[in-house]
Amino acid sequence: MEASEFVGGHGVDRLKRIVCDFVSWSGAAYATVKHSNQLHYRSSPGNPSTRLDQLNWLSFFGAPYVRLFSAERIRGCSFYSCEQFANGLLVTAAEHPDSPSMTEANQTLISLEKCLGSDAFASDTDRDVPCAVPEFKLDETVKHS
Repeated sequence: MEASEFVGGHGVDRLKRIVCDFVSWSGAAYATVKHSNQLHYRSSPGNPSTRLDQLNWLSFFGAPYVRLFSAERIRGCSFYSCEQFANGLLVTAAEHPDSPSMTEANQTLISLEKCLGSDAFASDTDRDVPCAVPEFKLDETVKHS
């Protein structure tokens, strides 16, 4: 989505509502949002069933990820915000997706990855190294009518 749509006093809340609506509608186990100028970026083969590329400004960790990381560990990391939502936790790494800690540096996100467990995220050097992934239970990942 175009970042300019979320500038202003209510932009962050609007973006979080869109993600929460999507998570609720889809029954998602994982969702993420990053600013197009976010400095911390990796691309690697696979998907959330094999690895997460990197931590982004906003992440939703559903039940499989809460089990993998533990709610206590997620809450104990220095996220800007951490909120209970649906069957998981919605976290943000900074106040805004275009905060300088997101667009001018990568240390905040790398530090949060280390807190959660770097083994769940793609390696900076060898993107084929297996990562820790949660056990996905089909009834948690398929939306039932």
